[in-house]
Amino acid sequence: MLPARQALEFFAFVLGHPACLEETKNRAGQLIVELETLLSAHVISFAWERGSRRTVEDVAPEILEISEASDSRRSRAHNIEVAGMHPPSNVFTFVSRHTRSLT
Repeated sequence: MLPARQALEFFAFVLGHPACLEETKNRAGQLIVELETLLSAHVISFAWERGSRRTVEDVAPEILEISEASDSRRSRAHNIEVAGMHPPSNVFTFVSRHTRSLT
């Protein structure tokens, strides 16, 4: 499970990416509202600032590391499935699956 701050940071990256689809923005927005209720204003500000400056090349290795640290068999299948998506959907799918207990 991702910490709320880290999930918010990834969502800030997703929303700031120029290839982000409107559907992805809407779905991320719903989870962001929930995440922000768990965090202080300072942590929210930090996560948005840091996440909005990140790049795909920066985020991808971190997501793979987190994914591999969870359930390795499920992670491998998940990594293969996600590899065919464009970057914002890729990150959104990963973060939403790892924050599912919020919904």
